[in-house]
Amino acid sequence: MAEARLIVSLEELGAHAWIADKVDHYDPALRLITDYKTLNSFGKKMTALDLPKQHHVAQIWLYAWLLGKSGYPYPAAGRITYMDMATVRTVDVLMPDAEMQAAVETRLVEKARLITEAGPTGPVGDPPESWHCRYCSHAGRCPFRITQHPPQAG
Repeated sequence: MAEARLIVSLEELGAHAWIADKVDHYDPALRLITDYKTLNSFGKKMTALDLPKQHHVAQIWLYAWLLGKSGYPYPAAGRITYMDMATVRTVDVLMPDAEMQAAVETRLVEKARLITEAGPTGPVGDPPESWHCRYCSHAGRCPFRITQHPPQAG
C-alpha cells in the first residue's frame, strides 16, 4: 500500500474530530511501515546526523495508529528513509508497545479536543513548527501560530 489516504473519526473516543493522513508505504504481509523524508543536511554527512528526529517517530506512530484503526494489522516494525541530494539513509524505528499505543491515542484525542473545543482566543498547547500550521484548519485562530520570521539583527 502506497500513499493511501486514511481517515478515522474520534467521535467514539470523545472528540468531535477526524484524523486524516497519507501513509507513504505499508506492507501488511511484513507489517512494516516506511516513511520517506527529504532533508537538508547543510553539508554534513548524513551518518553524522542525529536520526531519527523525534517528531518523525511521533508521526510514524500516528500512522501506525491510523492503520490499526482502519482495519489493517498494526505495524510490527517501522522505518524512516531520509534522503538529501547525495545520500539515502534508512533508520529503524521501534514501534510502541500496547501501553504506549494507548498513550498515543490518549494524546491524539487530547490534542484534538484542545483544538475543537477552544474558545475565541484559540487552543492552548505546544507551539508547532510553522509548517505544521499549513495543515490545520484552526490555524487562523491559534495563538501559537508562527506567522513571522524574527526581526533581522541590524
